Amino acid sequence: MKLYSSMVFRILFVLLPFTTQFADPQPNSIGQNPYEHLLIGDSGTDTSQNNYHSIVTYSGKVAKNGVNFNGVADFTFAIIDNSGTTRWKMNPNNLPLGVSVSNGRYLVLLGDEQQGMTPIPADLFLNYPELFIKVTVDLRDGEGFRHLTPDQKIASTPHALSAEITRGVLPNAITLEMLDPAIRTTLDQTLGEFLAPKIVEQPTNLYPNEGDTVKYSINVKGNNLTFQWKKNGTPLPDQNQSELNIANYNPDTTDGIYSLEITNKFGTVETQTFRIGTFFAKDWEKTFENTITDVIPTPDNGWLVGGDTNINNSSDLFVAKIDSEGQTKWSKVIGAQGDENLASITHASDGGYLLFA
Repeated sequence: MKLYSSMVFRILFVLLPFTTQFADPQPNSIGQNPYEHLLIGDSGTDTSQNNYHSIVTYSGKVAKNGVNFNGVADFTFAIIDNSGTTRWKMNPNNLPLGVSVSNGRYLVLLGDEQQGMTPIPADLFLNYPELFIKVTVDLRDGEGFRHLTPDQKIASTPHALSAEITRGVLPNAITLEMLDPAIRTTLDQTLGEFLAPKIVEQPTNLYPNEGDTVKYSINVKGNNLTFQWKKNGTPLPDQNQSELNIANYNPDTTDGIYSLEITNKFGTVETQTFRIGTFFAKDWEKTFENTITDVIPTPDNGWLVGGDTNINNSSDLFVAKIDSEGQTKWSKVIGAQGDENLASITHASDGGYLLFA
């Protein structure tokens, strides 16, 4: 008995819409008919999972003693590597599949779950660049399963190309220096915009009491951040954590203008400045020869200053009007017999002032 088999391969795989055909068919070791191979790229998607897998459309021809077989035959299919190790089988137990054969020809979809097949992993052809189809058949003639040899190699330019491209982009296969400078510039700008540190909320002034512990952080976001606190524009060598930490607040050594600089590999950003401690701005300064006892504001944003003259061991009341610029508008000395000492000044109901001695 002679058993002949020829077959056509059709590979369905994701994202590579190529068509190719390869020649040099190999003869069947059982008979003399050569195997014909056709490999066509098409899109195949696993709709039952969140994965992609390949479907191999396999068409073959079987003849017994030179006569094309008709009827139902039982087939098993497997994909093996060049060492003979099985890398895929049609189902976990490799149970046979009954296939209708007409005039010697049959067609199956390897990896098609609707035919009870185990899906073919999408990376199978990437991980094993040299693979073969192994087929056994039982014609239900009492002779059992026969191995159709030789096992036919699955080789296609599209799969070889996709595998080589995919290997080229494995982790660490491409470095930044390999990219075109214009692409690197675009990447830097794009990544910098989205991955550089960002200040969520700007800092506010702090007014601690002497002896307080000051712990202050600013709301920022970003990955792999480093921090540098500054005082009056100068980096503080011991303040490079996300939190400013002052163990014992001392106005003489701590008060100043602070900011925080945040950095990662995509950029640097600095907060607006903020104050620690109370600050007073001096607009003007006025000196009097007399003893000043009281000062009250006036409606015109000026000041009324009062005190004692203390001249020649005699004390009279002294009053002066100062404008908002610190200039003396007028001054008066009010005295009687004996010494007068000013106790306080207050506003009168008629818009004037009352002096209490």
